[in-house]
Amino acid sequence: MENQIISLTNELIRFKTIDGNLEEKKSIIDFVKRQFDGHKVYIKEFKSKISPSIVITLKRGKTPLVLLNGHLDVVPGDDSQFIPKVTEKRIYARGAADMKAGCAVMIEVMKYFSKQKEVPSLALMLTTDEETGGAHGVGVLAKKYKPGIVIIPDGGNNLKTIILKQKGVLHFKIWTHGKSAHGSRPFLGENAIEKLINIYHKIELLIPEPKKEDWDNTVNLGKISGGEVINKVPHYAEAYFDVRFINSYEREKIFEGISSITKNFKIIASGHACDQEPIEFIEKYKKITEKELRTKAEYSRVEGASDARYFAENGSPIIITNIKSGNIHAKNEWVDIKQINSFYNILVRFITEASKSHE
Repeated sequence: MENQIISLTNELIRFKTIDGNLEEKKSIIDFVKRQFDGHKVYIKEFKSKISPSIVITLKRGKTPLVLLNGHLDVVPGDDSQFIPKVTEKRIYARGAADMKAGCAVMIEVMKYFSKQKEVPSLALMLTTDEETGGAHGVGVLAKKYKPGIVIIPDGGNNLKTIILKQKGVLHFKIWTHGKSAHGSRPFLGENAIEKLINIYHKIELLIPEPKKEDWDNTVNLGKISGGEVINKVPHYAEAYFDVRFINSYEREKIFEGISSITKNFKIIASGHACDQEPIEFIEKYKKITEKELRTKAEYSRVEGASDARYFAENGSPIIITNIKSGNIHAKNEWVDIKQINSFYNILVRFITEASKSHE
């Protein structure tokens, strides 16, 4: 099975599924669909002018007990990065870790269970826009499908880490208006940039910078612009902010705080925090992982967001983990071959045991 998964991973990597390359995204969805030729599955394609998606189920309906979720899009890279290099221990390529190896494993798991006499209540959802926010993929599909539990291999450093908490995201724009005047007579004008800076200082007080080890809200001023020339009082300025919050209560508190600071703001993107406790399904998955890896697994948390936010919004429990990897989004991105095989074994056993306990 290991060689089969490696081969499939390499084939998925060769598709240059970057933002804006709709044809490659369509091609990879068609490729995934063909993987199930001759298998008794139900396939639903979701067309999009931006990012097509596919959902494969073993039983009819939109309430699978277990839903496997992954994304097939990747961040840009040069052409050489889409040619996989396989060593004894690793696969090197753009998207090898994030997250085409994980998708290959889940495809093979679906194939395995489709051939069983008694098929479980299992689904696979693959999208092509996670790297640009996921709004057209999981953002749409999470409203249609209500799984018992979701498994997403897209968070953490390796399989022995199970993520229970991911921060939510709030991207917004703020703008200010002033009054133009000559730079030599600023007292005749009203400086929009200065007004914007004053607002920024108030936002810093609302969301103070935490210590590195603290699990708390953060704010980043990512972009600011205003003014036309050096000798003119600027009449307009704008800034873009990236806020990460730890739970829904903190999000509402931040939103109310910004609303009280300025009325000139617009939300560009928003995603729920994943803030959960280890329910029975998650505990079962952890024990299976420990047995497969022969080591202790641990619950953890990460600052970055993923498509898990859309399932969290609907209240679905989520197992977030990752195959051991490195250099994600960078040169020489890699994924560990041994853990690719381990992830397959973990999924097969978990789905089998979860299905029996649910009967």
